[in-house]
Amino acid sequence: MAVSERLQSMFFVLTSAIAAATVPGCGDRSGIDGKKPENVAIAVADAPVLEPRAMTIVPGIHMLGGLSPSAAYVVETSEGLVLIDSGLRADAGPVRADLSTLKLEESRVRAVLLTHAHGDHTGGAGYFREKTGARIYAGRADAAILEAGGPREAFFSTFHVPSENPHRTTIDVKIDGGESIEFGDARFHAIATPGHTPGSVCWLLEYKSIIALFSGDVIMGLVGDLNSRGEIAKPLGTYSAYLAPRYRGDATAFLTSLRALRKLDRVDLILPGHPRMDSIPTSPAISRKRRLEMIDRGIADMRSLISRYQTDGANHLDGIPKKLADDLYYFGDRDRFAIYGLILADRFYLVNAPGGPGIVDFLREGFRKLKIEPLVPTDVILTDIGPDETSGLKDLLTQTQVRIFTSAEGVAPIKNRSPEGTIVIAANDSSISDSLGLSIEPIALRVPGRAPLVWRIRLKKKSALVTGSLPVDVDQALEADFVRRFSENEAAIDDSLDALDQLRGLKPDLWIPTVAVDGQNACLYDNSWAEILDRDRSLIERARSVNRLLKQAKTHSLH
Repeated sequence: MAVSERLQSMFFVLTSAIAAATVPGCGDRSGIDGKKPENVAIAVADAPVLEPRAMTIVPGIHMLGGLSPSAAYVVETSEGLVLIDSGLRADAGPVRADLSTLKLEESRVRAVLLTHAHGDHTGGAGYFREKTGARIYAGRADAAILEAGGPREAFFSTFHVPSENPHRTTIDVKIDGGESIEFGDARFHAIATPGHTPGSVCWLLEYKSIIALFSGDVIMGLVGDLNSRGEIAKPLGTYSAYLAPRYRGDATAFLTSLRALRKLDRVDLILPGHPRMDSIPTSPAISRKRRLEMIDRGIADMRSLISRYQTDGANHLDGIPKKLADDLYYFGDRDRFAIYGLILADRFYLVNAPGGPGIVDFLREGFRKLKIEPLVPTDVILTDIGPDETSGLKDLLTQTQVRIFTSAEGVAPIKNRSPEGTIVIAANDSSISDSLGLSIEPIALRVPGRAPLVWRIRLKKKSALVTGSLPVDVDQALEADFVRRFSENEAAIDDSLDALDQLRGLKPDLWIPTVAVDGQNACLYDNSWAEILDRDRSLIERARSVNRLLKQAKTHSLH
């Protein structure tokens, strides 16, 4: 670790310790002890379950639950209204509507306390600054992003939000953690909780003897989405720590933040960033036991993730060249397509040749970034013979002689578009490993494509699976197109479902997709491979249902 990094780490630990020592109910319990006064216990016990509507939690503390996908909160103080977060919309329309429902005048908003930079929490803050003179508070490490209004992924992560664009928001007060801010009879304590984003802040409120924690997306929900799987379904916002670095999550920082939150002895109410994600609407007055259990699960998850990153590397396919495993390298993306290579002794096996002219120069630059002596490809392994996979072949073949390995169906088309004398080998027999000089197995799948193949490669300690059109780690932006592709090709549905069943049994350690989505991690952990296949299956089944509905509608219109 560099000296500057050590100093930053020491500063974060020190400020966290100071915050823990000075926040009510934390550490030595200075200020307020861990027991609720009787009148507070009664009020908290009456707190309603959190529903997707404007509602009063306890007198003076309200949830603006009509917002989507996040919630915001408002506290009535003797100096005016204090908002915690401000929704997605730049005009703050849903926030204003919920304030009106609660009979609260938007003109009385005096401050907006932001929990982090994501757009569904920060969108409306600037409106209140302009219209009411409200001061905006945000974590220092998120302030630059908010004031710049970009990049987009810092505001929307991997989520598809085509209707909204990031915009600049002036931050009046930059928060480091440990500050206490008073608005009349309400005192807010800032707890720096980086991890979901670098500038995430939890706000601990002292108000009429009640202690309430506005957790933002450090704690997104109180039970989570019990009907879904994956990190995004969990109540804590740790999902961002699994994403590529450009989305600004950090497992080590999140672990430190959760340990800091665990030291809070007394929290009467936990008011999360996304209560509508909970499958079971839940009261924010959860017990200390339940709170610690939830935090401890997050601590275990982050410790496990950190250990895996240390052991395997954080192998995100995010455009940055890196070594994925022994002999296997990622060179980055070219025209949306990921480029990989295997290096054994003096042979360089290129996986597909996408991107058109310039592929040799692209590879040379990748070798420079990897700090490896550059090699020219000796062999090309194709997952299909379409233009996406082969547009760089012509340029490659003018500069070097390579052997091309494809399916039996792909041999003739590749020969027809290659210079005379090009060696094209059908990868359909058991001797292919001997021909290539590495432990590799071609697997024919009946999936969309011209001559598709999947390649299973056995490395020194791991196995890798190189795939083409299926499976896909479908995100929100791709979902509609993925379903449409299959709804327009009914013949491919059954074959693709069979292919997913076939792939399920392979259980690779690394997945090497032709198109990497959202900088996905090449490493597969726990049930992630099965979850990806299940998600694809569900979407293909949806395409079948769409097909049936379209046929029924067509039949109905004919009659």
